[in-house]
Amino acid sequence: MNADPTSAVVFFDGPCVLCQRSVQWVAGHLRSDVSEHALKFASLQGDLAQRLLPERLRTAPLPGVVVWKGGDVRVATDALRALAPFLTAPWSGLCRAVPRWGYAWVAQNRMVWFGTRETCTWSPEVQARLAEPGEA
Repeated sequence: MNADPTSAVVFFDGPCVLCQRSVQWVAGHLRSDVSEHALKFASLQGDLAQRLLPERLRTAPLPGVVVWKGGDVRVATDALRALAPFLTAPWSGLCRAVPRWGYAWVAQNRMVWFGTRETCTWSPEVQARLAEPGEA
């Protein structure tokens, strides 16, 4: 995928089960006018992350969700706020309302609570939006 400034990429921690489920959830709650080219998903461990994101966001401890749009990088609750315009109501509003402390608490405990999985079977909606289909 080229780094198109009009598109956004949601980066997630690939092995994290909560992150995998969150990607599935986001794909299922996108507004109908959000094209496959407007929003893509990619792993923080992938080549696209290597090219677009600073090293601090690609090394442990990983921040959870990162949104890249046109060179602007948003992390954690700021990433959820950047993702909100792509989502249907009421989810868009809820993404804007997540408190920093709440996001930080879940992000810190997500691996213990949900575990990890090296592979994921993606729905067709997610499969169509993967920036790097072979890597997620």
